Amino acid sequence: MRSRVTVGHDTALGGLKMELGQVGDTIQVEGGTPLIEAGTSQVTTSFSTQQVADLPLSGSFDALALFVPGVADSGDNSFSNSNGASFSSNGLRGRSNNFQIDGQSNNDNSVAGPSIFLGNQDALEEVSVITNDFGVEYGRASGSVVNYITKPGSNDFHGSGFDYYEGSFADSHANEEVNPVFGFCAPGKVSTVAAPCNAVTKAPGFVENKFGGSIGGPIKRNKAWFFFTPYFDRQRTAGGAILISKLYTYPRGFNTVSSSVSWKTTRWVL
Repeated sequence: MRSRVTVGHDTALGGLKMELGQVGDTIQVEGGTPLIEAGTSQVTTSFSTQQVADLPLSGSFDALALFVPGVADSGDNSFSNSNGASFSSNGLRGRSNNFQIDGQSNNDNSVAGPSIFLGNQDALEEVSVITNDFGVEYGRASGSVVNYITKPGSNDFHGSGFDYYEGSFADSHANEEVNPVFGFCAPGKVSTVAAPCNAVTKAPGFVENKFGGSIGGPIKRNKAWFFFTPYFDRQRTAGGAILISKLYTYPRGFNTVSSSVSWKTTRWVL
């Protein structure tokens, strides 16, 4: 079997021409909160109106600062008023905090703490807490800045309502400080001369309703709006029974007859 091999022969591939592709621009938009704030060194934590309404703060919205790292409850060491929560930011004293409403000062200049107590969460659009290295527009204090941002009116009518209830209908102190170990009568037992014990009275009654709402809308569309938020705090208390003892003389000796008296009070806070 024979095979033919050609040596020294050139094979032309021809001319190759490369064409340009299509030219286009691509724009990519990404959303999200940046991990690092390059424009400022201040640390800001914001709470939305939904978070303010859902958290069980009992009207003390300054307590939102306690959710921020570096903030701790100062307890009795705050040396300020009782219009809000007492807290210390980054080891500084409680009097070093700055409180604002819509960027305006809300500080009690006589002692410390917020001057105006705001208990209606429906009035708040946002609560921001700045804990360190805040800008020069804040100033005044070296601790933290708590700023309430209130809701405005709009071109549409909106409203809301709420009622927070707290009561003592299920309270019982039969197994707490009035335990027979501490000298109180056991259930079904009556104090006698031979086996004296203190009678167990009914737990004091207490009912508190924090209620209010909001309504807002246009006065003139695109020109003027209104927003109104009432807030009420109603407390009703009934004191525990007071034992009034009287000593009477009987032929067989002395005996004690006791009666009980209770009262009710009502307090309104607007």
